[in-house]
Amino acid sequence: MIHLKKISFNTFPVAFHQHSVFSRTITTINSASHRKRMEIKQQRGIKMKKKIADKKKMHTIPQSNNNTTNNTTKAKEITNTSHTIQNNLNDANNESQTQTTQKKTKEKNHMIITPIKLEASLVGELGFREERWTSAKEIASAAVIAYNNFDNEVEEPLAFCKQIMPNKHKLEEETRSLEKITTEIGRYVIKSYKEEKERNPDNKTKSEKMSWRLHLFTPSSPIHPFTQGRGSLFKEVTKFIAKNKPSIPRMREIPQITTMENFFEIAKNNKKDLFEFEPNEGLMQVYFLQQNKIYLSFCPPDLRKKLRSLISPFPAGILHIPHLPIQENSSDESCSLPPSSAYAKLAEVQVRMGRYIQAGDVCVDFGACPGGWSWLALKQGAKVVAVDWTPLAANLMKHPSLKFHHGDAMEFSTEKLSTLIDSPTKGDFVVDWILSDIAALPNKALLLIEKWVKTRKCKNFCFTLKFVGSESYGILGMVKDAMISVPCQYYLHQLNANGNELTIYGYWE
Repeated sequence: MIHLKKISFNTFPVAFHQHSVFSRTITTINSASHRKRMEIKQQRGIKMKKKIADKKKMHTIPQSNNNTTNNTTKAKEITNTSHTIQNNLNDANNESQTQTTQKKTKEKNHMIITPIKLEASLVGELGFREERWTSAKEIASAAVIAYNNFDNEVEEPLAFCKQIMPNKHKLEEETRSLEKITTEIGRYVIKSYKEEKERNPDNKTKSEKMSWRLHLFTPSSPIHPFTQGRGSLFKEVTKFIAKNKPSIPRMREIPQITTMENFFEIAKNNKKDLFEFEPNEGLMQVYFLQQNKIYLSFCPPDLRKKLRSLISPFPAGILHIPHLPIQENSSDESCSLPPSSAYAKLAEVQVRMGRYIQAGDVCVDFGACPGGWSWLALKQGAKVVAVDWTPLAANLMKHPSLKFHHGDAMEFSTEKLSTLIDSPTKGDFVVDWILSDIAALPNKALLLIEKWVKTRKCKNFCFTLKFVGSESYGILGMVKDAMISVPCQYYLHQLNANGNELTIYGYWE
């Protein structure tokens, strides 16, 4: 880059400055150029003012003097209207926020325990009934939070709900030792018992006779009194309450099914209420969700009755049926062992329902092969009609109380049944139990329910709904809608023994 040096007149010789002609010439040139520059500026200013005036005319509608007042009035009206609309919108937003706050205040925060990896399925199922459940969301593995005020009884079951913890309460993070947990559980029970008495001031006898049971569990399994470590809480909590509030009844202890012999004894004696809640029994639950996340919930008897379709008498809703070795195609005529593990589903259904297959009951088993359900029914003394295209295990086919029908379950009829069994069931029902574990999509099970349950041809029923992936879970809404018109007691549940399937079971009174 070339730098030009600024030249000053002071750098020239003195003689040059004293030349008068040159000096007058410079002065004349300077004054003439200055006037010309000023004229150009004035002309530019005039042009600019004209352009501004033209633009104003373009954006201004010509008005007469008569219309000026009217237009001013209309402008004021428009301004007032816009202010009114804005105020109304603000009021509506404030009212909506107030209603949402009131709704959240009124509705209680409940935790629903679900099978692991099915949290999203439960959230979707809750969405079927948005008028009842609001703001359902996953918070952790096997746990979903939902809002509900429970003003009315919840009659519709939730298939992916293992257990519900109403009005859950989170312990402080520093509460980790068993001693501190014992104190917190004991205080919570005492507080809940006191609140229940205050809610029933005119019925002190009822609250004083209120019994209660304690459930401890983790996301994967329940905690029993014989469990090491946390299992000691049962004993310690009992001691704490007995010391600080002796008037509270002793915690009710529930028996465990540890062997299949226990199950057969319970079924034979038809102990319907062995696991069920007593009329005035409350439920205290403690969920060890994570190491530093422990949740408590106390459900009083009145609320528990409203939640009877959701709340389980088993910790975390989990019921383990003892496992037996599998004996396929055995020649053992005594049928001491099952041909498949499917027997656990039917055993679990009976315990949950509190209704057991009795000696002499007539059971029809659709999709019976290889015979797990038929085996259990025969062991309980029932007469079984097994319907399938494939024969059952060899020893079951020789059992004197079993009749096998080779064919399609959809075409099986009461007329065909009468040719297979000499003595039909007593009462108005055709059979005591309709059982179905068919390896087919849920549509087929629904057709069998339509044919046998809705027409009151069976007293008790148990159907497995099998799925491929999670795409067909949407059929649950159809199942629930179909069962609304059937005035029987039914349950829709994922059993502990279920895979990617659900079980619908129930009975007619």
